[in-house]
Amino acid sequence: MKKLFRFSAMFLTASAILLAGCGNNPKTVTPEVVVPTDAQLIQKGEYLVTIAGCHDCHSPKEMSPQGPMVIPALMLSGYPAERPLPKADAEVIKKGWSLIK
Repeated sequence: MKKLFRFSAMFLTASAILLAGCGNNPKTVTPEVVVPTDAQLIQKGEYLVTIAGCHDCHSPKEMSPQGPMVIPALMLSGYPAERPLPKADAEVIKKGWSLIK
């Protein structure tokens, strides 16, 4: 009789644990997709252009009292196609500098 009681108690305990686990299904959480506005995309682009130094090579500059400044109307317009490239100085290249066309 004691064996039957122990077996019944273990069976009921195991059944209760299994049933408790089956009833507690966590819901799958789907992350919310946030679509940025045009203004946010423009702001992010300005930030990336600034930190990556894109203006250094891709924006024509004019000399000002503070030194070379980007010409606002020509930002990121690149090097003018009609303007000739400067001549490469062989002596400067020998010292480790290069001219990239």
